[in-house]
Amino acid sequence: MPMNDEAFEQRRRHEASNAARDRSDVARPDRDEDWPLLSALLGGLAVALLFNTFLGLIPG
Repeated sequence: MPMNDEAFEQRRRHEASNAARDRSDVARPDRDEDWPLLSALLGGLAVALLFNTFLGLIPG
């Protein structure tokens, strides 16, 4: 019977380490943020706001 206990313990440890590895893979945050796109959108908004403001100042 000790062989079955040892095999069971070894399989349990192997499954536990696999589960911990899977959790750590899922828990990693995404490091690739899309800053160039966000910067371009905010920059375009600022340019449009300035252009609209100066057009509004033209009398007529």
